Amino acid sequence: MTRPHIVSSRSVVTELMTLNPSVVRNTDSKSMALAAYAANVDRMAKGATIWNKWSADMSALRNSDIFDPDAMGLFELLSTIRCDGVTFEKTTDFAGFEFPGAVSFKHSTFKREVYFNACVFHDKAVFASAHFSKTGAWFERSKFVASADFRLSRWDGPAEFRNTDFGGVAEFDGTTFANDCWFSASRFAGPCSFKTCDFQAEGGFGTCEFHREASFAAANFTGNAGFEACRFRTNASFANVNFGRGAWFKEATFETVPFFERSRFADLRKVRFDGIRLPRATATSGQLKQFEDLAARIKSGR
Repeated sequence: MTRPHIVSSRSVVTELMTLNPSVVRNTDSKSMALAAYAANVDRMAKGATIWNKWSADMSALRNSDIFDPDAMGLFELLSTIRCDGVTFEKTTDFAGFEFPGAVSFKHSTFKREVYFNACVFHDKAVFASAHFSKTGAWFERSKFVASADFRLSRWDGPAEFRNTDFGGVAEFDGTTFANDCWFSASRFAGPCSFKTCDFQAEGGFGTCEFHREASFAAANFTGNAGFEACRFRTNASFANVNFGRGAWFKEATFETVPFFERSRFADLRKVRFDGIRLPRATATSGQLKQFEDLAARIKSGR
């Protein structure tokens, strides 16, 4: 869509209200928020094509040259999707949706399949303490432009995040993956944290790119942990991690020495450090020796 020519903040507000005709301006904020919520629910039910036309128009206005705080406040009220604590009884399909504002599904329960694959989240996305059913949840090929908050969420079925782009902070601290989870070939542009996560089945991160700090400290991997051919461009922590089965780091690249202090490997014969690339120039002698001692133990199987 061609970006509109905005001559004043008043015209931005006028255009926003034109795109959201069911919301009456100058009523109290609670009434406006309820009207915006109802309109967005109705628009979502009509599918990705109609939703994305509205989203593109909203985003074009947000990116206008003149956009003052008053207009931003209205934009956030109209574009924010807040479904905190909602129980979704049926299959939830948001595949291909572009969300121009923040979304929040905090404490929500998805009782059937949920599809957020190929979505674009232009603002923060909150799924903290959400509960996903055994039928699975798909976020593959999605793009999180801002932060993604999945802290303390629970996934009873497969969690699919293959080829996903995390542009901001990605938080999964305290999350329980009761089934397989797959982040293979995803990119983490900002810091990411999987501290104290419980991976009860397969945990697949193969070929991921970690551009900022990545922490898996105190995580538990009951099944196989796959980090083969990953690239860690700065600090990576696996301190105090329990590897209950295989731990595959074959051909991974660490541009700083990773931390494995107090980590436990149930069976060193199932640990693969073959072909790890480790630029020595970025490590202190103590860090490097500690890692080399671990690599030697793994190679000997003792």
